[in-house]
Amino acid sequence: MQVLNKYRFGSYVYGTWQPGSDEDFICITDKPGAEAEPDTQYYTREVFQRLLDHHEIAALECYFLPDRFILRQSYAGFTFNLDKGRLRVSISTMSANSWVKGKKKLTVPGDYDERQGIKSVFHAIRILELGIQLAQTARINDYSACNWLYEALCKLAAAGPDRLWERIDDRYRKLYHKLQTQFRELCPKTGIPQHRLKLELIGLFRENDCYTTEVVQRKLVDKIIQLVHNTHDL
Repeated sequence: MQVLNKYRFGSYVYGTWQPGSDEDFICITDKPGAEAEPDTQYYTREVFQRLLDHHEIAALECYFLPDRFILRQSYAGFTFNLDKGRLRVSISTMSANSWVKGKKKLTVPGDYDERQGIKSVFHAIRILELGIQLAQTARINDYSACNWLYEALCKLAAAGPDRLWERIDDRYRKLYHKLQTQFRELCPKTGIPQHRLKLELIGLFRENDCYTTEVVQRKLVDKIIQLVHNTHDL
């Protein structure tokens, strides 16, 4: 196994990194079996290309990454062709999931985690912003576009935990829905057949997850399909 490409990823790239934060990386390998390092995700070339084809946002962030954040690149054969239907499904799903996770982390006593809740709300809106950039220009141009929001959310949290979710929801739900609407107008529905999407997702699991049984993979895919077709009118 050889690491071909290594990308910085996460807060270090878009500028919200703080002392004590993790430094995240994504590595591309020539074959499976990478030795795991902390805060690092590994993909083979084939799987990473499939993620690009499916318009998975983490892969797209690496694909358009400025040179200063690319630590190694010995393979440059990846391609990306914008498909607005796929982009709509990918971005809408990820954003909706992050918004729901943010609410859960800030309202459910057994799951309460202020830091994760703030990050999830931030990413729910940030992902929509990146989706709009991709829909308009077929690339990511500004990784720091929503940094102001992260700072604002941290200030709300610093005022105390009392009704934190309600205060965030009151202040930023309209922005969230506004960006959702703008993104959907740029990426109209194309009606990707449910059975086709399911087969493609199962294929991704098989290629990239050798630790989960096929039965569990299919259950996970069914949950993803349900989210795609039932959450916020994707």
